[in-house]
Amino acid sequence: MVRKPPGWVDVGKTDARYRRCDELIRIALCKGLRERRLGVTTGEICRLAQIARPTFYAHHKTVDSALKEYETALHESLRNRLPVTRARDVIFTILLSYIRENRGYFEATVPNANYWLLQEILESLRPSLAGIQINDQVYDVYIHYQITIIASWVKFEGCSTILLPSYVKKLLTTRMRSL
Repeated sequence: MVRKPPGWVDVGKTDARYRRCDELIRIALCKGLRERRLGVTTGEICRLAQIARPTFYAHHKTVDSALKEYETALHESLRNRLPVTRARDVIFTILLSYIRENRGYFEATVPNANYWLLQEILESLRPSLAGIQINDQVYDVYIHYQITIIASWVKFEGCSTILLPSYVKKLLTTRMRSL
């Protein structure tokens, strides 16, 4: 059990100061990820967020847990936004719009070939995009084609709003093929 110092007040996750520090940590995580692929340290996060180590540890146990929580929150937020539909054009438009809105994360991870979250998102969309009858191997190849298209839009087009419809069309034209 961690002992709290005298006068310690646990303000909770609803406090504005707590939320502000959490946002600073997320921004610093993105900056750290953009600068290097692996091994972002607590010290770097604290320096980039301009917070003290105890503040970081009040929010997270490790950098990995901070990143996992951030990615889980991003994925959950997207899931809440997606309607129950099998209309692939709607799904891809919402997905690319969401990536654009959260481009800090994606512009940090995509150039480093960190596609974990994109893969998780596309895997969770499997019932809407492919149905259950599709072979796992075929869907895995399909996901990688889609990630390549999305990564190209993020990395080379800067998540351009103008080019978003053409990238939705590219995602729509990718077909699942038997191997």
